[in-house]
Amino acid sequence: MGLGLILRNSNEIFLNAGTKSSNYAASSEEAECKGILYATQWGTEKGVTHLELETDCKGVVDYLMGKPSNLSWRSSNILDEVALGGQLYEHLHISFSKRIGNSAAHLLAHHANLSSLLPDSFVAM
Repeated sequence: MGLGLILRNSNEIFLNAGTKSSNYAASSEEAECKGILYATQWGTEKGVTHLELETDCKGVVDYLMGKPSNLSWRSSNILDEVALGGQLYEHLHISFSKRIGNSAAHLLAHHANLSSLLPDSFVAM
C-alpha cells in the first residue's frame, strides 16, 4: 500500500508533497491510518504547531472525534497513537473529504503503491 501526502499552508499555497510505501498495511483503511500517523509525526519533526488533515476515510474521522466507527483493531491502535501524538500540537483538526476532493493525494498514494521498491520521494517548493 502507498501513502500520498500534500502539504499546504493556511492560505492553501502548496508547500510540499510526497509518497511513502507502507508494505505492512493489511488494508487500504490501515494504510490511510498509517498515512495520518506519518503526517502527524512528520509535522512534529518539522516543528509544525497547527495541523489540519484531510482523509477520504470517514471511519477514521469518526474514530478520532470519539464517534462510533467500524475500524479494525489495527487501525484503531494506529489512531490511538495519532491521538497521543496530536497532543503535541497547539491545533490539530482532521476532516473528511470525498476522494474526488482528495484526488491528488490519492494519485500520489497510487504511485507509491506501484513503486514500492523505490525509496520514498518528496518534492518541496
